[in-house]
Amino acid sequence: MKTNIKCPECQNSFEIQENKLEKDIECPHCYNVFSPKMQDKNEIYQKNKEFKPYKSSYIIFNSFLLWLGILSAIISLFLIFFLGKVFAILFIVSFIIGAIGFWLVNIMYDKERYLIKDNEIIYGYGTLFQDNEVKLNFKKIVQVKTTLGFFQWNIFGTGTVIIKSAGSGTTNVNIYNVKNPLQLHNLIHSVMKENGFNLSKEKLVQEAKPHTLGVILDILGKYLGIIIFILVPLIPAILDIDNQVNLIINLGFILILLLTVIIPTIFLYLDTKRRYYRVFTDAVYFTDGFLTRRYSFIPFENISDVANDQNFLEKIFGIHDVRLSGQGSNNQFIFKNILYGEIMMENIRYLKDKTILSTSSQKNNFEQKEKSGNLVEENGNIDNEIDEQIGYKNYLEEALDYDKSFEARYKMDMLKSIASTIPFIIIPPVFIILLIYKIIIVKSYDFVVKKDSIESQFSFLSNKQDIFSIERITKLNFEESLIDKLFGTCSIRFSSIGSGYDIVFRDIKKTENLYQNIKNKLGLKEDNLLKKFDINFNIIEYIKSEILTVITFVSIFIPLSIFLIFFTYRIEIFFSVLILFILIFLIKIFYLKYYYSSDWYYHNMYKNMIESINGIIIQKKSYSLIRYLKGIKIKKYPFTNTGSIYINVAGEQVINTNNGNYVKSNYIQIDFIKNVFEKLNQIDQLLSVNKLDTTELKNDKPCIYNSLVPLFIVLFILCAVLMLLDLILGILGLIISMIIIFLIRWYIKIQFFSIQKDRVLYSYGIIYKKYHSIRLDRIDFVESYQGLINKIFKNGNVYIYTIGSSKTEMTVNNIDDYQEFYQKLKDYK
Repeated sequence: MKTNIKCPECQNSFEIQENKLEKDIECPHCYNVFSPKMQDKNEIYQKNKEFKPYKSSYIIFNSFLLWLGILSAIISLFLIFFLGKVFAILFIVSFIIGAIGFWLVNIMYDKERYLIKDNEIIYGYGTLFQDNEVKLNFKKIVQVKTTLGFFQWNIFGTGTVIIKSAGSGTTNVNIYNVKNPLQLHNLIHSVMKENGFNLSKEKLVQEAKPHTLGVILDILGKYLGIIIFILVPLIPAILDIDNQVNLIINLGFILILLLTVIIPTIFLYLDTKRRYYRVFTDAVYFTDGFLTRRYSFIPFENISDVANDQNFLEKIFGIHDVRLSGQGSNNQFIFKNILYGEIMMENIRYLKDKTILSTSSQKNNFEQKEKSGNLVEENGNIDNEIDEQIGYKNYLEEALDYDKSFEARYKMDMLKSIASTIPFIIIPPVFIILLIYKIIIVKSYDFVVKKDSIESQFSFLSNKQDIFSIERITKLNFEESLIDKLFGTCSIRFSSIGSGYDIVFRDIKKTENLYQNIKNKLGLKEDNLLKKFDINFNIIEYIKSEILTVITFVSIFIPLSIFLIFFTYRIEIFFSVLILFILIFLIKIFYLKYYYSSDWYYHNMYKNMIESINGIIIQKKSYSLIRYLKGIKIKKYPFTNTGSIYINVAGEQVINTNNGNYVKSNYIQIDFIKNVFEKLNQIDQLLSVNKLDTTELKNDKPCIYNSLVPLFIVLFILCAVLMLLDLILGILGLIISMIIIFLIRWYIKIQFFSIQKDRVLYSYGIIYKKYHSIRLDRIDFVESYQGLINKIFKNGNVYIYTIGSSKTEMTVNNIDDYQEFYQKLKDYK
């Protein structure tokens, strides 16, 4: 029998079968997912009402030790039954392991809690020795994904809601094993709308599903190598039909191995084919999953960049992988194996550029202007317009003023690109291969400046298109080497808040107005100079800045010199080495003196941007808008008031190395600044819209015992062992241990944390005294943490994350009043 239900999102009514009640249903009008009749009962999830996971589901799905104990106990019972009571001890151990697992998971459950407030989510969790709390502002949310696990959902009716933040590459809030997860999913969706996200689903722009051929090609790429690896070694045995025993064994072995590949392949195929992507005017919604179902949405407000990738086969069949990037280098979402990917990419790019995060007050203000007919500002421009495609008014929070009229297309310079192959001309085969490769690269790459974006396009055997929105580009670099000057070329590097990799216009022709046009495109204006940084470089200051290198060199050079003079009697070698080092040092000083001169090294701060110029062999000009500067680090050199300034720019770089990848923050570095500590307040003032308020709200220092007590125990044991081996060696170890403890105690004692009205400060360093300042309005979210040692000494830690970063920006470690410090940051940021 059919029954009529109403969607809580769009209020449209439609019919469903009664046996689908209490199950997840998708509205055919707005595609909202909800549980029918669930809305008629008392709401399980409400704002400002704390809730916890469903206990039975949480315990079963979150206790490895409990299941280990149960499985071990079952195995031990079989062993007792078949082999005797000697295995009873194994059963007892298994029971103890299971009991410990049950006890630990109950502690975890007691600490697991969630609270949805008007503008933030608070997530508390922990283990036996840890207590954590994460506070996440709704405006920082990049993605919400609800997972209905096959066993979880069908046995307990529970699921998991995963919330990803704009500033972290890891998941920030995991709401585990909750009843009616889709109701919670919809509540988060609604609260996000209240916080300014345009999640109205007013107009469906595009729908897409993975193409069957694309899914098959993708699966073959993953499993074909495994199948070949299994079959090839066994082909001789299969062909040896005379040996039937080996043939049967090998065929059975192949069957087992193929089943271990085929079964996952079938599930992967069905799982991928169930994906369904919908692009609305204000967000992307997608569902996927075969046995396990997943429902996700990504608001356009926090999407930074979009890209389109095709390998050789995908290009032939018109199949695309569309990649979205949120704020932070690891926040990426891929829509795989779809047709018309270039259309989806352009739709998403257009819509996200038109969608600016707004607040209720801004909407109300606009509506009042609309009613009064006063939509025109003093300059005569309409401040907000109705966009025909997106279907709603574009409420601007902080519009970037940039040149929308300038558009251009660039190609790599052929002569400059093939110049790098000339050294290989002595090896003709290598030279020819490199020459062909360079020609293909030059012909295949296009660099495009469009109205609202910067693009890099590659098309040869495969396609790759990367797009950065103008609004999300945080840093601009112009790079020009001596070879570039010879060919009249340059390279332009664009960094985005949402990508770990740059778009680089490599080896393009440097025209007369190129640099100025690009700066205007990004809204970089050289007007209203606020600060010019004076450089104080000389030999003495340079030696002080490299004092650790100097000490290391002297500590190696003097013993080596004594050895050469007194043991080899070759004093001429000593003087030769000494003269060589002096010459190298003088050449370096001469070069650095020229490098740090005002002609080659200067830095200026304007009203809306910072400018950094440096380099001789490779000249680099760096620019960043003030709006993307998060804070500063200051390092003072020893025995002087001169030091370096590191201005932190939103975004980061993923650096590839032989040992893997690591993430590096974007900085603009200024060296040899006189009276460097005085610049801290000056720069923070320039970064603030209003007058910098340095009123102190809370300060604290780290506890020395967290580090010293474990270190003392380790060093005591080590010294005791050395004493037993040799008395003199033990005394020497004791002296070194005392020095280590003294230095670490000194390093901890001078650390200092402070929350002020507009920023948080961290002071540290012995030889190089350092200050780290982060603007409170640039903090993404904060987390409190208390580990085992923290519990012993009754203190804890606070982790601070900033916009556009996937790692902790500042760690406030081992402070006594960590909860108060954490609460102050939450209240004032």
